[in-house]
Amino acid sequence: MSNMHRIHWFDEQIRSGRFPNSGWLAREFEISRRQAQRDIEYMAISLRAPLLYMAKYRGYCYEDQTYRLPHLYMTEEEQQVLKYLAHRYRHYDYEQAESVKRVAHLLERFTLEEQSMGIGNFPYLQRNRNNCNGLNC
Repeated sequence: MSNMHRIHWFDEQIRSGRFPNSGWLAREFEISRRQAQRDIEYMAISLRAPLLYMAKYRGYCYEDQTYRLPHLYMTEEEQQVLKYLAHRYRHYDYEQAESVKRVAHLLERFTLEEQSMGIGNFPYLQRNRNNCNGLNC
């Protein structure tokens, strides 16, 4: 199960006024407490969630109640395209190669990390011959 399921659950708990913490998250999803804390850190740093720890309740709430998790859904085809681009950029060896390789690293972060990058995973994009607009397709 991806961490996004856990993050959505954590967000729901906060919105319900339950003040969740890493212990709750760890028990709910049978993960280590350290992994749960990394998920919370990911929310705060990468997703810019305005998390505020309330010692009185031993859990988190949102400092800004208007905060919403960003839409993070991506189709499998979109993930495959990003993997392909990351693979190509990772092997780029021309001008500004270091900058291009940093872009490859960023693209890899948007794909499922559990899947390995094999030759069979490259996207197959089918072109529509009926919609070529006069171009040689």
